[in-house]
Amino acid sequence: MNWFVLLLVFMLGDVADAENIEQKRVLAEKLVALMDTESMMDGIYNQVNQLTDSFSNDAGFSEAQLAIKEKYMQKISDLMKTEMGWQKFKEPTIAIYTKHFTQSELQGMVDFYQSDVGQSMVKKLPDAMAESFQQIQPIMMDVMPKIQKLSREMADEMFDNKN
Repeated sequence: MNWFVLLLVFMLGDVADAENIEQKRVLAEKLVALMDTESMMDGIYNQVNQLTDSFSNDAGFSEAQLAIKEKYMQKISDLMKTEMGWQKFKEPTIAIYTKHFTQSELQGMVDFYQSDVGQSMVKKLPDAMAESFQQIQPIMMDVMPKIQKLSREMADEMFDNKN
C-alpha cells in the first residue's frame, strides 16, 4: 500500500510539474509578444547596419565599387535577418524565460507589459536605443583607430614570436 501511495504522489508531482512548465511557457510566449521582441530585433539589426556603415571608409572608391559594396552589405543584412531572425530566436528565448523565471515573475512581467507604462516603454525603447547608438557612435569612432592599432601590434608580436 505504501508503494502505491508513493507512486501516486510521484505521478501527481510529475503532472503538476508538467502543468507548471506549460503555464510558464504560455506566459513566456505572451511576454515576448507583449515586448514586441521581433520588432526590437529588427531595430537592432538596422542600428548595427548603420553603425557598420559609419565605420567604413568609402574614400577612394569609385561609384561602381560603392555600388558593389552596397549590394553586398544588403546581402549580408538579408542573410542575418534570415539566418538570425526572430523565428530562430523565438523558441530558445521562450525556453530561457521559462527556465530562469518563476511563474509569478513571468506573470508580473506580463502584467507590466500589458500596462500603459509597459506599452509606452515598448513603443519608446527603439527610439531611445537609436539615440543611444547615436551617442555611442562618436565615442566608437574615436576608439576604433586605437583598437585597430593594438590589433596590428598584437598580430605583429604574435608573428614575431611564432616559435
